[in-house]
Amino acid sequence: MERVRFPRYHIGESLLPSVLTILEAIGLRETIENHGFVKKYGGLFRWGPDSNPWKLAFGELEGRQNYAFQVIRSEFDDLLLRHAAASGVRVLEETVVRDVEFSADGRAHGATYRTGDREGHITFDFLIDASGRYGLMANHHLNSRIFHPAFDNIAVWRYWRGGKPTPRVQGGIITEATPLGWIWYIPLHDLTTSVGAVMSRRTTLMGRAVEPEAAYEAVIASSRVVSNQLEHATIASDVRVERDYSYHADSFAGPGYFMAGDAACFIDPVLSSGVHLATMSGLMAGACIQSVLLDGFDELDARRFYEHSYRTAFHRFLAFLSAFYDQNRHVHSYFWERRGLTERDCSVDALRHAFVRLVTGTQDFIELTRSASTHSAVESLVSARIAENIELRNSNVDPGPEAERSHRFVSSVEGLFPCEIDEAVNGAVLELFPRVRLRAVSPRPQAAK
Repeated sequence: MERVRFPRYHIGESLLPSVLTILEAIGLRETIENHGFVKKYGGLFRWGPDSNPWKLAFGELEGRQNYAFQVIRSEFDDLLLRHAAASGVRVLEETVVRDVEFSADGRAHGATYRTGDREGHITFDFLIDASGRYGLMANHHLNSRIFHPAFDNIAVWRYWRGGKPTPRVQGGIITEATPLGWIWYIPLHDLTTSVGAVMSRRTTLMGRAVEPEAAYEAVIASSRVVSNQLEHATIASDVRVERDYSYHADSFAGPGYFMAGDAACFIDPVLSSGVHLATMSGLMAGACIQSVLLDGFDELDARRFYEHSYRTAFHRFLAFLSAFYDQNRHVHSYFWERRGLTERDCSVDALRHAFVRLVTGTQDFIELTRSASTHSAVESLVSARIAENIELRNSNVDPGPEAERSHRFVSSVEGLFPCEIDEAVNGAVLELFPRVRLRAVSPRPQAAK
């Protein structure tokens, strides 16, 4: 059930390479490859005070070519929806879900909806809430959404025509930091460019009323790379604004329901995590439900698998993004003022687990266990690893053995799902081929010491 008729506008245009695996698993990769979207081979970053632009090319350290896409979301999402319909899904557009019904034991089992002037009622075995920021379950039934003050930002963007191609990285996104905020620059296949500015709400307001368009223009004017990219460009749209977009629900699944994508959580647009987490969680929710209905998989075990896997991926990005923001902050700027993670954002155990998945190295872990503050230790250690990674990528010297560690670090941020036995959650992994499902596995025997 979709509230509006597709195609419809949506922000979130820059994808990560993980989407290729997901599209392959659902049988849609060839269609997306042939649609004409801009292939994105990485990005150009200018991040931190007085920094020079540095290149992040997907796969460069491990010596292979890898890519994602820059997409017009109205077209990309429409292709996904039509593929679902062609696969046997009954699709109802311009249909508003009004209320979810729960049984006496708290299980979601039905809903009322409206299509045009017609009221309807549906019962179901499972609900996947993919209602985005609206948050059908978290906001309107469970009151379980928690906002993150560490990312209390506002995003303002518009579209331009005639922007220059991204230098050094074919089809790449440009991410540039300024004292007033950071900017994204995304080339699209209709020859427009999405250019957005992310600012601290405190910086934007500063005790006085500031129109979003004026704030946007100030950030663009303060840039060095993006302002040059737009030197001969013309404005192609009005500005759009989003705020209060960094949050998570206190649980991502429950009896009879799963929350996917922005309905469950969103952090920040800086590293294109939104669509990655949305497509990952959508695929994983489908796998869990299919395994319960078709394979006799225990529902509680399936929900635990989903909760653990999704929350682990979310916390990896949360830890990484917090350190990424702090690692290159502008010292004399309200926007770059330190706002570290707190227990409200992420529990100590969750952050420690995210750290282990993000950073390999015995000494790092020893330093973490000695620290009086896990939150600050994780952010400091991940920040140090980010600095090493940037230095390695900017180096003209053969990276040698350091390349593998750097590659593992980047890959762990964008990690897909527990697909390998070593990553099993309660004895289960996600199997993508020949069909998407959960599969019970036995742990590998430990090597004799």
